[in-house]
Order: sequence, then structure tokens, then C-alpha cells
Amino acid sequence: MVFTDGYSFVMYAVSTAVMLVAWAWNRWRNEEVWLAMATYIMGIMLAYFLYKMNAPIADSWASSITLYRSSGIDLITLISPTGGLWWTQLLGIEGGVKGLWGDGANSAYNYIGVSIIVLASVGIYLVRKKLSRIGIALLVIACASFVLSLGPSLKINSQHITDPSAPGFVTRSPYRMPESDAVMPLPTAYAYKLPGIKSMRATYRWHVLTKLVLIVFACMAIQYLIKHKKSGLAYVILLIMLVELLPNPVGRFHYENAMWKRIDGFQTGVVGSLKNNLKLGDRVVYFPNARGDNDFLVNYLTPETKTWTYNVGGDKAVVIARRGYPPTIKNLISSDKDNEIIGQDSGGYMATALNDGLIDKVVIPKFGLKWNATRWPPTNDNAIARAEIAAKAASDNGLYVVERKYFYIVSLQ
Repeated sequence: MVFTDGYSFVMYAVSTAVMLVAWAWNRWRNEEVWLAMATYIMGIMLAYFLYKMNAPIADSWASSITLYRSSGIDLITLISPTGGLWWTQLLGIEGGVKGLWGDGANSAYNYIGVSIIVLASVGIYLVRKKLSRIGIALLVIACASFVLSLGPSLKINSQHITDPSAPGFVTRSPYRMPESDAVMPLPTAYAYKLPGIKSMRATYRWHVLTKLVLIVFACMAIQYLIKHKKSGLAYVILLIMLVELLPNPVGRFHYENAMWKRIDGFQTGVVGSLKNNLKLGDRVVYFPNARGDNDFLVNYLTPETKTWTYNVGGDKAVVIARRGYPPTIKNLISSDKDNEIIGQDSGGYMATALNDGLIDKVVIPKFGLKWNATRWPPTNDNAIARAEIAAKAASDNGLYVVERKYFYIVSLQ
């Protein structure tokens, strides 16, 4: 798990530790308690050791407190239904709250549902006198995970102003929220410096544990009703939950159909065209790379075209990969830092990499390697800037440039 999903591993490690302590409380003289504790500690240490062998620089992935703050949950999203529910679409409710800090993922899926919250509260009340240590541990996990999901500041409809001319503008970046834009700071900033937790920059994901615990207690309430011969009431409540939380099947069909058309357009326009312009086994650099170095689309393009590339999707994977980059490749990929303007030496680095035999071709995409993984077709914003890059590569460095609808191919001939 630590290699496939670090977030799940840390949440598992923390929640298991809480439940283990609850189970062992007042039983410290029991040998099986110490055996269980030792097994847990050894398992976590082994996983950490193996992970450090694979990613020795992992401890350097901690980010600024502003990123943890931006990625935290805004309280208004907990009571704002998502647009995919059948009744929100029926009533014409767009769903969600726009303009908040973060990249959108921290606000899109936070709605739990009034029925779940009410039923879980009833479940906690009904079993309060018979609540086991594990049950208490689950409540602790729910509360702790919810607090961590908020980030180091409390946000209530905290809007991110992106217009530089508007009052209150701070930065265009959705990941650099200042404390002044929040309602108040929380006394949890220290937690985001702890091992494991400091690598979980998407703080809102802690909310998953809160949701899971609420569902568990909601199920306890249903079980209690059925056990006390109130099955009819239990089924009515379940029906209410379905009515509140069921997605719109028609709307979902149209959404998935539109998504299929986007994928088909990308497959035909980009993948198919790349296959016709690249040879099997070609060594390729996609330049310029995505803002933040998250070249997500190359993770799909590379195996589809059966080529090889220095680019990689995933910010942490990039950090690991760059340790093995030849200097010329590192300079080339870094010569357009933050993708604001063309790097002055980008054409020269392309020529050097091609002449030194490090790569066979450079692909200059007219689309974004990060955001266009979810938005297709692309706008012309990238195409205009990339045309200038291609023109400079041809005029200043004598490279051979071929233009296609969605990209340029740069080579020696």
C-alpha cells in the first residue's frame, strides 16, 4: 500500500494505531497486547524502510503551510450538494461552490448527505451505553480526521480572487492561500510537520475516514431498528438516503457519453497522429512540460505510442526521476520554468540533446499535459505560445520542425 497509495497508507497507519491503543487499554500485562503492538510497529517500520530505499528524498516533499491551508476543506462544501445528484439537476441547482481556494478536488466531493449525518448521530446515541473501545476509537478517528481535513485554518466560503485588479487579490495560484483569507487559524499547524502527515499535501483527503466512520454508525442505527422489530422504519430511512444521494442516471449517461467523445477525440487527434509521426522506441521529450511538472498525459501517451520519454506524470515521481536526468535533459525541461514564457535556451538545449543522441525527437504539444487530461479539446492559449517555441527552434537552431494539429515534432531531419 505504501508504494501504490501513500495517502491510504498513512491513514491506515494512524487509524490502526488509534484502534490498537483502544483495544490494549488497561490490558498492558497481557502478552498478546505487546505482541500485537510489536507486530504493528515492526510492520510500519519495515514499510517505511522499504519506501525510503525506493524514495530516499521523500522527507523533502513537505510543502509550505499555505498549500496545506489551500487544500483543506471549506466548511460550506459540507452542506453544498454536488451537481450530479438527481434532485439537484431536477431543480436546476448547479451544485458545488465556485471560486474557493484549492484546485477544486478539495471541494467537489465533500457533501456527505443530511440523511447520513442524522442517521449516524442517531446510531451513536442508540449505542452510546454499549459502545465498545473500538467504537470509541472510531469516534476519535472521525473527529481527528475531520480536523486534519480542514487544514491549518478554518475556511467558510473563503473565496480565491484571481483578478489582479480586484480588491483582495493575493496570487493567481490556487495553492498559496494566505492566513488572512481564512476565518481563523487552527491550532493544528504543527501536525502538518509530522512524518507521513507532512507528505499528505491534499489535506482534504482525510475526510474519507470521517465519511467511513459516519457510514459505520449509520449502519448501526439501521441494524438497531431491524433488531428491535422496526424493519419498516429502517427501510423507509434507507429509501430516503437513496433518494437524497442517488445520482441522476440520465445525466450520468450524457456525462459519460460526452467524456467518451472527448477520449475518442484525443485518441484520434493526438495518439493516432503521434503514432504516425514517431517510430517505435523513439526517445522523446515533451516540452514545455506542465505547470508544476505534472505531465499526467505522458503516462498514457508513452505506452500508447510505444516510445520512451524522460517526462513523467506525478510531482513526486518527477522528483525521483530527475535524479537520473542527464544535465542537458534537466536543463531543457527546466528552461521553461513555470511555463510563463519561452526559456531563452530551450532551442539550444533541444539541439544539444538531439545532437548528443540523448533523444530522437522533441514533441511540443499545443495542449497542456496536466489540465487537458480532464479538459478536451484544448483552448488556443497553449497553441499560441508553443508556435513561438517551434519557430525559434527552427530559425535560431536550424532544427527540423513538423507541425500537426495538436503538436509539433522537432528533430534533426
